[in-house]
Amino acid sequence: MTMNRLFNLVLVVVIFAVGALTIREAVITTAVVHQDASTARWVAMGEYYTARQNQDVLRLQRSRAAEAARWSAMGEYYAAGQSPEAQRIQRSRAAEAARWSAMGESYTIRQAQEAQRLQRQLSAETARWNAITEFYKSK
Repeated sequence: MTMNRLFNLVLVVVIFAVGALTIREAVITTAVVHQDASTARWVAMGEYYTARQNQDVLRLQRSRAAEAARWSAMGEYYAAGQSPEAQRIQRSRAAEAARWSAMGESYTIRQAQEAQRLQRQLSAETARWNAITEFYKSK
């Protein structure tokens, strides 16, 4: 019976050892798989954001190219000459601009003249009150 017990004990130890080693290997494998998955995730995110940034750059370049083409075409149109109607509109706008500029200058001159007039009035009032003060001081 001791042999039987010894055999059972060895069998139990072997089963526990195999179980412990199996669990240990499963834990290590899970950690490695988890690390690989995490690395793959971060690599994929990096690739995604790099691609997205490249798309944004390309979109911005296309937008700027389209704007440049648009403004170049408009410049060529206006430089090449215009229809009589467009020339009339342009002269009309130039006349309006000249009119408003002249009005602005007129109001600026009026404002400067008004400021000078107010300054002279203030100087006269100051002189008047100073004279009154001197008059009463001398009595």
